[in-house]
This record gives sequence, C-alpha cells and structure tokens, in this order.
Amino acid sequence: MKRTIALLVFAGCMPHRPGGDASRFDSVRDRLEAEPTAMFVGATLDAGTLAAEHRTDTGWQGGSASLSISTGELAVALDTKGALMVSALDLSFDPIDIPPSVFGTPAQLTNVRLQLPTPTAMPVTWRDADDASATLPLELSLSWSLAVNGGVIPLSAQALPPIPFDVSIGGDGDAVTAAFDLHAQGELWSWADLLELTGLDVSADAATTVE
Repeated sequence: MKRTIALLVFAGCMPHRPGGDASRFDSVRDRLEAEPTAMFVGATLDAGTLAAEHRTDTGWQGGSASLSISTGELAVALDTKGALMVSALDLSFDPIDIPPSVFGTPAQLTNVRLQLPTPTAMPVTWRDADDASATLPLELSLSWSLAVNGGVIPLSAQALPPIPFDVSIGGDGDAVTAAFDLHAQGELWSWADLLELTGLDVSADAATTVE
C-alpha cells in the first residue's frame, strides 16, 4: 500500500500533456520496443535492509540496518528477441551507521551506491500490452566510503554475487512505471575479517517523467 501511494503521489506531481497532444506510443510494449526508457527512482525511506555481522571480543554478532534511497534510475527496453533489457540500475543510499563496537568508535558507510555494470536481458511475461513482469539474477556492484574518526576512506566497488531482481512494469505509452525488488542472503562481502555483509533487501518504485 505504501508503495502504491508513493507512485500515485509521484505521478500526480508530473506535468501532463496538453489535451490535444496524441500519445507517441500505443502501449508500454510499443514504447519499450521503440526506444530505451529511463525511469526515475525518488527518495524512499525504509526501502529495505542491509544485514551484517561484525567481529567482537566475544565472537561474531549480527544485526541489520535500514536502507533509505536518496535517488536512483532504472532503464529498460525490449531487445530484438523480445527480452527485457535492463540497461541501467543505479541506486544511491543515505549514510548507514556502523555499531561502535566494530572500530571502537562511531562510524558510517557513506556514498553508498548499488549499480549494474553490464546491461542484462531477461525473459519477460506480458499479461497485456501495458502489464509485464520479469525475474533475473543481476550481478551488481556495491561501492561506498567509510567515515570514521573524522576522516573518510573511499572503498572500491565490490562485485556482489548474483541477486534476484523482480520487476513489474505498468503504465501506458506516455508514462511507464515499475516496481522492483532485490533480495539476497548469504555472505555478500567481507572486509578485513571485521565486517561481513550477509543480506540485502531493497524494494522501490520508478516512473518516467512526462514531457
């Protein structure tokens, strides 16, 4: 319900075509066949969670942090074989607090960014010309900086194991919308035998802007 309301509010803020202008495309499928379509992902509080474990004097302890998206983009199209091509997925997140027990002092992951380095195609199921869904594991990269003791240490992008990406596409020829989910469990990344990322869940909505 929260995601549906967010989409309606976002769509209500979009400028509309004058009444006399005809749509360039008859349907979502027609538009994706004709050209790549970029959709904007707006700021989203509580968009998911990041699970992690950190080493302490008594062993490993786990926990999770809430993820909030600051901005993002999703771009899709249909290739010549009719598969759904995800050409861009780029999500930036608000800073994530790290428990003081990890480094002995408060710290944050900043400039957190999840990206798709390589376009990926997937089979797509159409219920009608304006309603489609698809699922495919995406090989994403995660980059961030570590802010601790008044300094910021940039950490290079890390390749994550394939993460299932579920997307539903709707709208019409003028305005395309999408709702997507990412879900992964297991060891995604580790650092210096102090910190391990063990789970990632992200849910968000995206929509085109109407010219």
